[in-house]
Amino acid sequence: MWYQKDWFTGIDYYNLKEKQVHITEMEIKKPVEQRFHEQTEIYYVISGDAELWINGEKFQIQEGSFFCLYMHLFYRIENIRKPLHCVKVSFHIGLFMSLCFEQRKARENEMLVYGVQSLLFLDKEEQKRVERVLEDLLAEEKEQRFSVQNMSIYLAMQLYVLYCRYAMERKKKEGIQKDEVWNIIQRVLLDTSKTVSLEEYAETVGMTAVTLNRKIVNRCGYTVFQLQKMGKVLNACALLHFPELNIQYISDYLGFTNVEDFYRVFKRYRKVSVREYQTKNIGCGAQMQSGEESLQILEYLFLHFQKTISNERNGDRDEKEGISD
Repeated sequence: MWYQKDWFTGIDYYNLKEKQVHITEMEIKKPVEQRFHEQTEIYYVISGDAELWINGEKFQIQEGSFFCLYMHLFYRIENIRKPLHCVKVSFHIGLFMSLCFEQRKARENEMLVYGVQSLLFLDKEEQKRVERVLEDLLAEEKEQRFSVQNMSIYLAMQLYVLYCRYAMERKKKEGIQKDEVWNIIQRVLLDTSKTVSLEEYAETVGMTAVTLNRKIVNRCGYTVFQLQKMGKVLNACALLHFPELNIQYISDYLGFTNVEDFYRVFKRYRKVSVREYQTKNIGCGAQMQSGEESLQILEYLFLHFQKTISNERNGDRDEKEGISD
């Protein structure tokens, strides 16, 4: 049998970008400005002292602080009294959904994402357990040994599940009075399949549309119109990771006027075209965006790996296809 390089085995097709986990040990000395982030980001603070703002709520972070930031959460770090020595792990939430999702009681998943505190203060035993996982993750990143990607995925999922467990075991956020303007900001980001008017949002909090829009800009730096577009684009980024969903469906589902409008808005807020985003961030690039190509790979493996490959066999095939020198 001929020597088979990696591309013969189809190995590249399993190195999906959605499976990549990023881990960074860092020291934060300067304020971190508020921003959108597409991936889920988990921080663990080893030492330091600063203020963390998450969707308008202020927290003090120090040794043992453990927080999980989904993409609908704005955050910033400021008033750094002592540099933060921390570890950051980021991944696509879809990775957890595909690998570790389990059946739970009604509305528990909703509670986990929207109804618990994003920031946890761990006790000594919890800190030790989280730190063991992070030590292994950092070692994998440094050593780059065989199957480092799989090991990193398993460890990152273990870290995330520990956050889920500790968050659900603590007191739920029920009864906590949250800034009503930040509640509206979150609603705008999540109301993506329909476009709710500013007047409707304003009515729910007893303000005029102008007043609410001004307060939203003061809180997060964006108007309601901008938040609506950005929310749709962020959700489009998630939907683009499913090759069976075509652009027309995604555009219609998210309430764009037409596909051209979707392309235009996506480029404005992501600074790259849809095609460029697919090539850089999804799967193995844009060449793997259709089910037809997946079938071609399976067909290739079936045809060429059932029997030993030989020059004689190739010669027979060439004769049948009418190929000659």
